Amino acid sequence: MNISLPKVVENCLTLVVTSVFIGACTVVWQGATTVGDKVSATEKSLQGLIDNLSTKLASYEIQLVAQSNQLASISAQLKSREMGVAPEPLPRPTADPMQDEEGSTPRRDQQRAFEQQMLKDDIYKSLKKSK
Repeated sequence: MNISLPKVVENCLTLVVTSVFIGACTVVWQGATTVGDKVSATEKSLQGLIDNLSTKLASYEIQLVAQSNQLASISAQLKSREMGVAPEPLPRPTADPMQDEEGSTPRRDQQRAFEQQMLKDDIYKSLKKSK
C-alpha cells in the first residue's frame, strides 16, 4: 500500500471546499425558507399598527370637528357682540338626531366605523405607494 502525500492533501482540500459549499447552501436555504414568515409577521405587525393609529386619528378628527364647531359658534357670538347685536342663544336640541328610540346611536356608530375604515384604507394605500 502506497500513500501519496500530494493525493492526501488534494483529498483534504476537496473535502474542505465541499464542506464550505454545503454549509453556505444550508445558510442560504434557511434564509430563503424563513423570509416569508418574517415578512408575514412584519406585515401583521404593521397592519395592527395601522389599525390602531387610524382609530386614534379618526377620534382626533371627530374631536377636531367638534372643537372647530365650538370655535365657529364662539366667533359668531363675539362678532355679534362687537356689532352691538344681542347674541341669540344657541339652540339646544331636545334629542340627538342620530339617536334611535332606545337612546343608542347605531347610525353614528356605523358612520364612525365607515370613516375609520376609509382612513385605514387611505393609510394602507399611502404605505403601499411609499414602498
